[in-house]
Amino acid sequence: MERTIEVLDCTLRDGGRAFLNIWGDKNIDNISKGLKDSRIDIVEIGYLYYITQTCLMRGGRAIFTSIDELKPFLQPNQKYVALLDYSVYKKKFFQLPISDGALYGIRLAILKDEIDESINFMKEIKEKGYKLLIQAVEIISYSDEELIYMAKKINEVKPHSIGIADTYGSMYIEDLKRIYKILDENIDKDISIDFHGHDNIKLSFALALTLIEIAKDRNLVIDSTLAGVGMGAGNLPTEIICRYLNDKHNKNYKINSIVNLIDKYINVFKQEYVWNSDILSYESAIEGKNQYVLSYIKNQYSNLDINEKRAIMGICPISKGASDAKMDMIYNIIREKDDNGDILKLNDKINQNVLLVAGGPSIHNEADKIKEYIASSNATVIYINHRENFYNVSENRAFYWFMDEKKCQEHIDRYTSKNVIALKGVNKEAEYCIGYNIFDDCEVHSGDSVFMLLNILSQLKETINVQIAGMDGGGADNLQISCFKKYMDYFREKINVEFLTKSIYGD
Repeated sequence: MERTIEVLDCTLRDGGRAFLNIWGDKNIDNISKGLKDSRIDIVEIGYLYYITQTCLMRGGRAIFTSIDELKPFLQPNQKYVALLDYSVYKKKFFQLPISDGALYGIRLAILKDEIDESINFMKEIKEKGYKLLIQAVEIISYSDEELIYMAKKINEVKPHSIGIADTYGSMYIEDLKRIYKILDENIDKDISIDFHGHDNIKLSFALALTLIEIAKDRNLVIDSTLAGVGMGAGNLPTEIICRYLNDKHNKNYKINSIVNLIDKYINVFKQEYVWNSDILSYESAIEGKNQYVLSYIKNQYSNLDINEKRAIMGICPISKGASDAKMDMIYNIIREKDDNGDILKLNDKINQNVLLVAGGPSIHNEADKIKEYIASSNATVIYINHRENFYNVSENRAFYWFMDEKKCQEHIDRYTSKNVIALKGVNKEAEYCIGYNIFDDCEVHSGDSVFMLLNILSQLKETINVQIAGMDGGGADNLQISCFKKYMDYFREKINVEFLTKSIYGD
């Protein structure tokens, strides 16, 4: 039997995240009609977003609190799906109604740790008459064994498709081939494989073509959006993948209709919102940063130069993103400039040997080893986000580096120590207030407190020996481990830096 390749246009749902899915109902309706006229195989109409029983989410958004609410936007004889996050569903504020055929399917987004608990709901979706399309979020973080386990669980429910979701846009060709090979070998042959890419490193089209090439005997679903609209770097463009499939795989999408939709309904948003691929998009991908963070920086901080934007991206928490307020605080930090007088003062105070005390069980489990090093090396000890001198180092050798505003102020209020180091935007009362412009020439823009401090130390003495206690790496995923190891390699080329205690980043 000849395989099928379906295009699933997710403009209204994933594409609309660039502007909080506020399309306006008239635009939602017209885009829905236009995608049908363009002969798109499957249209994702929006989110099912059941947060509270009295959720007032609509306001022209492609976010619906019931299936009845999205029905007015559905065209006859067209396959429609809506996306539901399992993490939202399990709040249990609703019951999924029995399908009346208007909505073709439910796309269920699941995290790695939700596979087992979501199986019963997957079965319920099918039992109530909907096609089940599963999206495996952050699939690049799955090990081979985890992919095999997921595949076996998926076979129990036999969905329409299982999605390879390149959540951060960080996937390379070899990553896709690894994931596809394992899924293809372990899931039933009648289950389609779906690819959902983001264009952070400009590989979404290449990845889609690679999947089409290697999946000779597997039905496929390819996600895309009009003009690549989406958060941050955007998505695989519908017009590009459809034209390719017309040219190379005898499909019959109406390209003129697709282009007209872009002219009428997408370009107007492009005048106000940014989605594109650049160095910021690339770095956010390889560091596993949330697409919302990338989009917020591009759209809210257009007055910043590229390195200032990179700085905000670097400081934001890895993987889970950050709130608007957190990013605005970071914005204020990097706008604080300095003549670096406090850097010169700090340079005079610290010794050639420096011990950084980060977090983690090892700073207590290996306390004897740490104390022995302090005694034998005459090292300056810099506590990182710790308020107390728990190794009882003499006052002139104990320093405190804070990235946490609250902890910094608590330390200043409680202790007499003057040796507090902080960025100006964190606390201006610190003895050593550092302006963010000290990082202007740094290649590593990371919000991790250790790397921020290493950036400072690498610009002080010509020869400095740094030992790190803590920073064990417990709970870090493969992406973070890889990223942090690269950062360590960068600093080892500039200064002598090693781990005193056992760390996953020191291997």
